[in-house]
Amino acid sequence: MKIDFAQLFRDYGIDFIQPVSGWVNVDCPICHHTGSRGYKGGFNTYGGYYNCWACGGTDSKYVLATLLSINYADIDALLIEYGGHVSAQDKIKCNHATHTELPCDYLDEHCKKYINKRNFDADYLEEKYKLVGMTYTGEFAGRIIIPIFYRGKLVSYQGRSLLGKNTDVLRYMTLSKEDSVVNPKHILYNLDNCKNDYAVVVEGAFDNWRFGDDCCATLGTSTSPEQRLLLVKKFSKVFLVFDPEKEAQERANKLGKRLSALGMKEVEVIDTELDHDPGDMTEKEIKVLKRGLGI
Repeated sequence: MKIDFAQLFRDYGIDFIQPVSGWVNVDCPICHHTGSRGYKGGFNTYGGYYNCWACGGTDSKYVLATLLSINYADIDALLIEYGGHVSAQDKIKCNHATHTELPCDYLDEHCKKYINKRNFDADYLEEKYKLVGMTYTGEFAGRIIIPIFYRGKLVSYQGRSLLGKNTDVLRYMTLSKEDSVVNPKHILYNLDNCKNDYAVVVEGAFDNWRFGDDCCATLGTSTSPEQRLLLVKKFSKVFLVFDPEKEAQERANKLGKRLSALGMKEVEVIDTELDHDPGDMTEKEIKVLKRGLGI
């Protein structure tokens, strides 16, 4: 696989020499500390391996992680994203499925009642986010169906149970990645409605609906390398607004550090200091928070 190291280094602000005979040369991050500078480190665009004229060859992934100041574990995804000559956002991987269809075409009254009970406007959400859901039949019965779009195309969906937390029923059920056009954990929910160079990043769809546009959801506290790279490519600043629980806040802080290491200019982890999730915040609380963030 040909790797576009030149574009990668442009995106991450790394000085390099334009490719010559398949090699892209940089200041070696391993030996430059000893004073041996001069763009002696080279990445081979076809083999993906690394060699330095001064200190010799070493693990190319280790060199990249050092050069870009990112985690070694994220390098594989980065190399996949820069395979060929397209940007990370253009390289979102599609699965075998070429299309998917929602399990129903309307939002029934039971689903609307649940949404309204959560202090949302069901009719507005149905129109804005194309929600559907029915109570009685099918694998996703008894769930609000949340379509996931990417670049205007339906690529997957998630179902939210109408039952409360204290049940054995899985609250969220997502279409399998095999049946999805794009793995939902490789993209971000509501990304199409983020038009500015900043975004509020939340955990789930309900949190997202409370904030509206310029907000996207990771669909869980865990994030994939693909999601992190997409955030870095799309935005210069993000506000991470996760649930108030200790584990969720720890995940938010970890994500913030990873985004900063990947080159994100500004990252703010926001603790709302409330005892409820962003999806349960009042309209007044949201307005106060947005005003404080300057958005």
